[in-house]
This record gives sequence, C-alpha cells and structure tokens, in this order.
Amino acid sequence: MLKNLRWDEANDILFQTHLESAKVEYLLGEYDLAEIELDYLIEHLIHVKQREEAFEHKMVINNHLGPYRKAVVILQKYYLN
Repeated sequence: MLKNLRWDEANDILFQTHLESAKVEYLLGEYDLAEIELDYLIEHLIHVKQREEAFEHKMVINNHLGPYRKAVVILQKYYLN
C-alpha cells in the first residue's frame, strides 16, 4: 500500500509504524532490532519533532544497554578465566 509513496508523502504513517515497531522490539528485549528501526527513522525523517522523538527512544535504549554490556563483559571474564 505504501510502497509507491516517497517518505515525504507518507511521513506520518511511516514514522508511527517504525516508531511503534521499535518500541515493541525494545519491550521484547530485542534491543539491536529496536536500535536499527530507530536509526532507519532518524536517517529518513524530515521533521525535527519526529527526529527528536526517535532520538529520545534511542537514548533510552542506550542507557539500558550500557550496564547490560558491562555486566556481560564481567561475566565473560569470570566464567572464561
């Protein structure tokens, strides 16, 4: 249905679809997929307000991933040595 439309023609619909998809991926624990969705959005968005919202969600994901990644490194050192 939206395949033949450019981003500027279907911006609001595509924005909401990708943003909701990123939120679902995040809630499912698929942080990498959520970040990919958000990166795609940020790359294609025209409106500053929408980019701001996508960046906000990206910051939340990265804030939660920081301690997780550190914990994985610590556990790997503990169990692999």
